[in-house]
Amino acid sequence: MRRIQRGSADQSVVLRIIDESTGIPETGVLWNTAGIDLWYRREVATKTSIVEATLATLDAAHADGGFLAIGDGYYRLDLPDAAVASAAGVNGVMVGGAVTGMIVIGCYVELTAYNPYDTVRAGLTALPNAAADAAGGLPISDAGGLDLDAKLANTNEVTAARMGALTDWINGGRLDLILDIIAADTTTDIPALIAALDALIDTVKADTAAILTDTGTTLETDLDAIIAAVITNASGADIAADIIALKAETAAILADTNELQVDDYPTAIAAVKADTAAILIDTGTTLDGRIPAALVGGRMDASIGAMADIDFGATQKTSIQTAVGAQLDAAIAEPANLAATKSVRNFLWHLFSRFYHKNTQVAAAQVTYKADGATPLATRVTSDDGTTQTLGAGT
Repeated sequence: MRRIQRGSADQSVVLRIIDESTGIPETGVLWNTAGIDLWYRREVATKTSIVEATLATLDAAHADGGFLAIGDGYYRLDLPDAAVASAAGVNGVMVGGAVTGMIVIGCYVELTAYNPYDTVRAGLTALPNAAADAAGGLPISDAGGLDLDAKLANTNEVTAARMGALTDWINGGRLDLILDIIAADTTTDIPALIAALDALIDTVKADTAAILTDTGTTLETDLDAIIAAVITNASGADIAADIIALKAETAAILADTNELQVDDYPTAIAAVKADTAAILIDTGTTLDGRIPAALVGGRMDASIGAMADIDFGATQKTSIQTAVGAQLDAAIAEPANLAATKSVRNFLWHLFSRFYHKNTQVAAAQVTYKADGATPLATRVTSDDGTTQTLGAGT
């Protein structure tokens, strides 16, 4: 029994014809042999006669009713397309016939909804027209246990939009450029900024230690000496007169130090020195010898830096640490652009914006945006001559 897909065109079958008396195969039957009458019958239908026709050769093109001997009693018969047409409830067709004095051994053809001769998908168009596990074919699991629902759950976040953004991010070497910038920053700019910050902190620590030295030891000793000279061991004719004179000199000192805000510093410092000398005369102490030489010469900053380290009390330490911490933790106002004051804060802000704010890349420019995601903060011109991709300085 042969299988043919319903609705196929130009189909042929093989019949056998034998002598009705001897059973010997007939080899000379032609399409017009006397008494030949071939037919087909589709299921739930009547017989339909086939109009026989000749065929030039066994490999000739299909011709409805074409009939030709194959050999040994076998014959080729070309069926009309109507014999295998697609119809509901028709699952087969019987082919037979008669020849005078002979017996025609017919055949039954099963009509299928699939193509039994399609080795890839049997004519089932709902399946891909490619071998399983091949390009375009059904996926298979070599190890078995392929759970497509689990795979779908694991990949349902991979949307077309996200894949497009990822492709745009990778294409053109943009990711490499950004990684190169990060590598450059972490080996040059950032270490330099950290080193500068460390140096600044060291300076603050040294100056703070010098201040602690004066306020915790030297100044206290000097004040004790002043008190002893003016009150306890006063040598003047009148202690009250000495105190009044000291108040006057103190007022002069206050006036001179206030003038430091607006007046000529060297002149004001000279006046302070003169007043201090007067105080030394009145107090009879050696305070001048205790003031660092650099301060006497007009270099207060150098004097503070040169002072030996001393230990502040716990209260002073806490106050200084709180003040420094407040400055380090203070919110940074977003700068207008890279041309703004080139401070450590602004450098750190631009570095933060580069990696955590919105960045866009077009054909010839790379733009970093402010925190609002709409206002440009810095723009870098890009170009690519096919060999070298250049990323310009930010503006």
